[in-house]
Amino acid sequence: MYIRESSWKAPGFEYVFHFLAIRRHRGILYFLYLLFMGVLIVDSFVAIDLPWPVLGVWLLFISSGLYWMQLGARRRQSVPLTFFVMSCMGWWAGAVLVTGGLDSPFVHYGQVLWVLSALSASIRLNIVGGITLGLTLLISLGRSPVTGSDVLETGSVVAIHGLTLAFGVLIAVAMQRYQAWMSHWQEQAHTDHLTGLANRPGWLAWWQRIAPTKGWLRVMDLNNFKALNDTYGHERGDQVLAAVAEELSNALPTEAFAARIGGDEFLIYLPGGQTESEAGETVRRLTLRAGQAVQLPVTAALGLVQVTPGHCDFQELYRRADAHMYEQKQTRASFTVDASTQSRT
Repeated sequence: MYIRESSWKAPGFEYVFHFLAIRRHRGILYFLYLLFMGVLIVDSFVAIDLPWPVLGVWLLFISSGLYWMQLGARRRQSVPLTFFVMSCMGWWAGAVLVTGGLDSPFVHYGQVLWVLSALSASIRLNIVGGITLGLTLLISLGRSPVTGSDVLETGSVVAIHGLTLAFGVLIAVAMQRYQAWMSHWQEQAHTDHLTGLANRPGWLAWWQRIAPTKGWLRVMDLNNFKALNDTYGHERGDQVLAAVAEELSNALPTEAFAARIGGDEFLIYLPGGQTESEAGETVRRLTLRAGQAVQLPVTAALGLVQVTPGHCDFQELYRRADAHMYEQKQTRASFTVDASTQSRT
């Protein structure tokens, strides 16, 4: 979940960045933002008649929002935009206190910030907004208490601000629960439930996310697995698969990744550091221990290709590794690694 990865990330902003990945969408958003900025300028300069220094700082904050949106969209990071909104909150509080407290026209502008906080789906940002609003109100009331007919108008404005922030907290909580639910079901969809390893979709999702450019890709296929099933039964066959997966999970380093992509075929990625012969020996020991665990003869054929910056397309690597593995099966060789792998790379 985003909140666990970084307390200041804003999931709502993250989804906006995905939307902005399309140039047409960025154009629409920037047009709307410039239109919004123009309305604020006219309102601030004509209707409110702000002093030039105040108006200048106000325009600086508004225009810099375009930069922070562009930066966040380019880096796919919401934290800079989150802190920009927080800085706007600080400026808003200062502007309200300097220009008349609760009688300041800037009180109404705060709603823009609270709406942004709500859309950010960040609990922390909404809490900061609530603290900013609360302190601004307390200081303003301490300087000039609201009396008479202003109570109703001021109270309604404050209530709208507070409800917007409360709504933002609800959105943030709902977003966290949605992401937790999606993570759970995505994990279920990407897991092979017999072995606990990743399945084919899980492997593809991992490869796309990590995009490795250095290491080894291995295709491992158990020998004569159909005969084993026919001789000992499918339940024992499942025990063999589970034992191999357990050995993979226990023996491989943390940076490695393994998956059962179907039947008795496994994929293994290692970040490097082993030669072809060492890789073959690793798999030989692994399957030997798996066979000892289920008290059955277990052997495997291995296809191996090297991942390099110039050869890191998974489909091509898999095709070559799979072809190497079947060459071993056809020659009835187990734990034999294609020695021509590096020359073909």
